[in-house]
Amino acid sequence: MNTIRFFQNLPGSWVINRSIPDYGHMQGEATFSQIGTETNKLRYHEQGQLTLEASKKTFACYRDYVYRYQGEQDAISIHFVEAGKTDRLFHMLQFPTDSDVSTAKGTHHCGQDIYRAVYESIDNDAFRIIYKVKGPHKDYESHTTFQRKPSSVPEEGTVVSPLLNKLA
Repeated sequence: MNTIRFFQNLPGSWVINRSIPDYGHMQGEATFSQIGTETNKLRYHEQGQLTLEASKKTFACYRDYVYRYQGEQDAISIHFVEAGKTDRLFHMLQFPTDSDVSTAKGTHHCGQDIYRAVYESIDNDAFRIIYKVKGPHKDYESHTTFQRKPSSVPEEGTVVSPLLNKLA
């Protein structure tokens, strides 16, 4: 797996299952969709139900990011979406180009806490993200699996844009 191929495979709808050991679990749906005519950006939106382990209470939850393919770096930058703005970087990902390794790693510093992300491509219809968060204020892991919804399988040869097709 390489970075551009991973990015090209993201558009569509995904079933997500997230576990946060000793805290709870979340089930829901995520979508990656192209932003207008911008050829290297995808809007990520997830929504679902978070069930807390201790109380069994369930809450609606959601999160938004923007994924940008950075062709000159062959990397994907993931940005927070806050109050409609997408200028704050969460982390960068880059899959190795010279091997069959199917993982990419990213790091984000949140004050004194550090988020270490591992993205693992399983196949065209599944991937997982693991966050290990450590610091004086946070100490947990989050494991999320993404399984493509059958109705959103892209046709063979489909790319997000002509620009990305040239870069692949």
